[in-house]
Amino acid sequence: MANAGAYYETQIPESSGTIERGYWHGAWQVTTTNSEVHIYSLQDTEFCEASQNGSRNWTRTSSRQWCRANKQGGKSVAGDYVKYGLEN
Repeated sequence: MANAGAYYETQIPESSGTIERGYWHGAWQVTTTNSEVHIYSLQDTEFCEASQNGSRNWTRTSSRQWCRANKQGGKSVAGDYVKYGLEN
């Protein structure tokens, strides 16, 4: 938990997966050269962030909208991750 009323997860390379948590779902993938995430929530404000080599793209959306973030980078895994979550 980040704080009361919020929830987030961070994923690092090399990894990928789906997000299925009740009222929200989506998918993420982190490789050495690309980080991307997209989530959709029926109830809460959501945020998503993609980072490659310390440079990031960040998005925040209202409920019932897709939150998408993508960032391409070099071959180093330093600073590569995706972060996504909900804010009440």
